[in-house]
Amino acid sequence: HFHFFMAARRFGGRSAAACGAVLLLGLVATSSAFYLPGVAPHDYNPGEKMRVKVEALTSVKTQLPYEYYILPFCHDGVDLKAQDALNLGEVLRGSRIYETPYEFKMSNDQRCKILCRGKYDKEEVQAFALMIEEEYRVNFLLDNLPVAMPMFVESEGGETSKGYDLGYPVGFVDEKEGSGEKKKKDDKKK
Repeated sequence: HFHFFMAARRFGGRSAAACGAVLLLGLVATSSAFYLPGVAPHDYNPGEKMRVKVEALTSVKTQLPYEYYILPFCHDGVDLKAQDALNLGEVLRGSRIYETPYEFKMSNDQRCKILCRGKYDKEEVQAFALMIEEEYRVNFLLDNLPVAMPMFVESEGGETSKGYDLGYPVGFVDEKEGSGEKKKKDDKKK
């Protein structure tokens, strides 16, 4: 820094501006080669497997995040003790990132398919019902980017616009059938 100021003083204002421009260009050139460890870009080939990870269950209603596997979601073949390395901020925030058994391949369209089948006891069903009532969302990560769900909003003028919501709901309440409680009772009769 001292040498720059001495040169600027010695050669006047124009040379100082030129020295500053050269210094700035030098900094820009070195910054283009900078990347954070662990987040280097990955170019996928068609058909290459992509890892699907999951962060927390979150709700705008409660502001209380829960770990994904607090609910009995499918976890066949997943080591529930293994977590991705997190940075200090994520650890302090309470984030946990886990693997999932979901499989996606680059450039391969897939329709919905069954991942697993399970039987749930009364407490597990109540846990799902509570998460649905509290509007919890599942937050998946694909290639370390958040997965979003398309959402369509109709304006007063009748024009529809497309947006995206991060994650997807744990479940929905069937508004047409009445309250969720009524729907559950009707299902038990069948």
